[in-house]
This record gives sequence, C-alpha cells and structure tokens, in this order.
Amino acid sequence: MTDNTGNQHQMLRFCPKCGAESFVYDNFKSFTCASCGFVFYHNAAAAVMGVLTLEDRILFARRAHDPARGKLDLPGGFVDPNETAAEAMRREIKEEMGFDLGILKYLGTAPNYYVWGGMVYPTCDIIFHAELMEMPSVLDKREISEVVLLAPDRVVPEDLAFPSNVAALELWACWQEK
Repeated sequence: MTDNTGNQHQMLRFCPKCGAESFVYDNFKSFTCASCGFVFYHNAAAAVMGVLTLEDRILFARRAHDPARGKLDLPGGFVDPNETAAEAMRREIKEEMGFDLGILKYLGTAPNYYVWGGMVYPTCDIIFHAELMEMPSVLDKREISEVVLLAPDRVVPEDLAFPSNVAALELWACWQEK
C-alpha cells in the first residue's frame, strides 16, 4: 500500500480467518484471501483536529513521537468507539492539554494517512475551530513536546506534520473570509 508520500509500507500478509499467508491487497481499500476468499476492508478511521485560536494566532502542538516527531500539528486525535467527533475533540484536548474547549465550530473534513508500526492507516480528519481564552498550562509530554502560537502568515507548510493540517488551515481561512 502507498501513502500520500509515495512510500511503500508492509501491510497484512496473513488471513485472520484461515491463517494462510495469502492476503492480496487491491491497491485501494481491501485485502482478499486467495485461500478462503475472506475480504478485509481497510476503511478510513475517523480522527479530529482543531484550529484553536488565541486572539489572532493559531495554537500548534509539536509532536513528541512518530509519526512526524518534532513537526507542528494541529491538536486532536482518533475518535474512540461510541464517541462523537465533538466528544473526541474535547477529550483529546482535555487529555493532552488539560483544559475544556468552549464552543466548537465544524469547518469540514480532509483525507489523510497515518503511518504507524509499518502500517498505513487512512483517516478522515474532521476539523473544528475553537477560540481559546488562554494558553494551555498542562501538556501530556508523551504526546506533545511544546505548544507554539503562530500568526497565520508565519505558518510554513513544510513544518507541519500532515497534509490534512494544511487543508484544515485552508478551511479555517475560508471561514474567516465569510
């Protein structure tokens, strides 16, 4: 399977139903077992991210681990089972930065790829905006090494962890123009 950077990643080889080493990837979203015919669909996982603003600046989290260790990221994470996207956004911010978000405004979605443990996980990133009253005072150092506030015109796309970060900032900018 190929992620959006063109890198090859080893995917599943063994069928979870019959155990045969005969999974064949269709180069889109499913694996089929050549031995028993079992089909495994590798659909996009739901993830959330927030364009969190403080006055005229955007809050970024510097990633403390791979993928994209050291790069700037918009805060967020994966949606857990039985959780709405808004609940996930609020939970992630509470866990990683120790505060409660105010009003969330839905901005849109962006496709992404998350590479972890030799696997490529396609994601559908659900993007929100929230205004902050103050900087976070607590950081989960396992996830975030620091937070950075940047004016929109100071953001360098190459410094961002994921292409969906760029898409999120573009969506936010569109909403600002309305």
